[in-house]
Amino acid sequence: MRIKDVRPGDRPSRRGFVCLARFNIEPIEGVVVYDLTVERAPDGREFVYSPMRTGGPVANFSPHVRQRLIAMAKDALEDVSKPFAA
Repeated sequence: MRIKDVRPGDRPSRRGFVCLARFNIEPIEGVVVYDLTVERAPDGREFVYSPMRTGGPVANFSPHVRQRLIAMAKDALEDVSKPFAA
């Protein structure tokens, strides 16, 4: 599984949730899940959300996979945020 196209999040929602990152994942070669987000709740917990389609989420993840995705997305975002070293 690998993170693809990670981007910084945006401003907090009215309910106080902060989008830390937006990203795509390739769980296996040739399959890509688009537009996932890592969000931090007001109480500090972090969640992975997938887009909603026809009244439900496009994807759902076990707690173990969620934690792995959160760590991978945050690491990938940190890597792309580092200044270029000559």
